[in-house]
Amino acid sequence: MNVGKLFEREIRQFLEKHSVLLVRQYDILGERFSSKKVFDFVALSPDGYFIGVEAKATRQGKWDFIQIKPHQREALTTVAYTEHGESFLALNFRGKKTPGRAWYIPWGLWLAFEEQWPRKSIKLEEAIEQFTEFELRRITRGWE
Repeated sequence: MNVGKLFEREIRQFLEKHSVLLVRQYDILGERFSSKKVFDFVALSPDGYFIGVEAKATRQGKWDFIQIKPHQREALTTVAYTEHGESFLALNFRGKKTPGRAWYIPWGLWLAFEEQWPRKSIKLEEAIEQFTEFELRRITRGWE
């Protein structure tokens, strides 16, 4: 299984524990599904917030920001700045044979970070330093 799909499965389990409703997000074009979805998951929090989550994973030592497509950026931004809306980037640096490290970063904070960051990518060591308070804790076959 590729690292992106594996991490999506783990984030789905994380969201199932912390939300009232969870839906895997798809775009519908006409009468068929398309792979061009706005983000990976839509959830409803216990306090009534609409949540959009995009999950990204890499086995490389750095992650390129262009992995978030323009239509995903637009949708995450719209949700983040909507009353009773929140959106997140779930980011995972996987090891060769380990789950590595992961973060659940509020989208507005990610946008602010991206704007001031001098490059269009981030290394694992930099993510550890920049997003300490948003790091997920590894549990058996998942995150918390």
